[in-house]
Amino acid sequence: MDDRQQQITEGAGLQESRLNTEFIDWLKRWSNTILMVVLVVTLAYVGWTYWGKMKERRLDEAFVNYEAAVDSGSPDSLLKVASEFPNQASVAPLARLRAADIYLEAARSGVAPGGDAAIEADVLTDEQRSTFALMSREQYSEALEEVAGDSKRTLLQLRARDGVASAAISMGDVDAGRKELEELHKAANEAGFVQLAAYTVERIDGLEKKLNQPPMYARENIAAAVLQVGTDLGVSPEQDVDESLPLGDDFERPSPLPTGRAPIGPQAPDPDSEGDDDSDDDG
Repeated sequence: MDDRQQQITEGAGLQESRLNTEFIDWLKRWSNTILMVVLVVTLAYVGWTYWGKMKERRLDEAFVNYEAAVDSGSPDSLLKVASEFPNQASVAPLARLRAADIYLEAARSGVAPGGDAAIEADVLTDEQRSTFALMSREQYSEALEEVAGDSKRTLLQLRARDGVASAAISMGDVDAGRKELEELHKAANEAGFVQLAAYTVERIDGLEKKLNQPPMYARENIAAAVLQVGTDLGVSPEQDVDESLPLGDDFERPSPLPTGRAPIGPQAPDPDSEGDDDSDDDG
């Protein structure tokens, strides 16, 4: 029994010694590789964590700069933010849309961005207003390209397309404006914005009505418009009508317009005029 126990103990010792030798050999063979793998995984984790923090800081910086540019009201500052942070969430298209809004408002109001209408230097010329309208259209279009095809930024797409239409109409490009409004109507319906789609239809209908309306003139320009119409027809407003023209018995000869004065519109007939007396006699 003692011999058997001794044999078992000796066998176990030999087995343990063999396992230790094999483990040591395995470590010698693979230790460097294992260390490299552990090092790579550790560096990757550290790098990923650092990159995530840098990305968050960059995004925070982008929005801080965007808010500062919005508060400044400067389209140049907004476009600078758009160029510096092109891939930070939706900062770039938001900045372009805001800059385009400022340009369009300047074109419509005739006052430079951040200017005062009471200051002559801030009042824009017709050429400058056209330039601002063009700049607004370009920024709306660029913002639309940046968000096109992104289902997560549908609202930005709709806003940009609405801006393109407004800028085109302001520039007198009614056909392009109508086309953009039709595209906006289609996109709004597809995205489920029913109220926006209905409002767009009203805008299209209103656009058609505007096209059929006669031009409106400021009070100081009415006289000039009348003179121009007379010139186009080959008749001077103050020129007397030739009494020898066979105009017919029922034709009432117009009175010549005073030079430099605008027509003041139809006048109510005088109840004591001869015309009323004649009509009473005929009755």
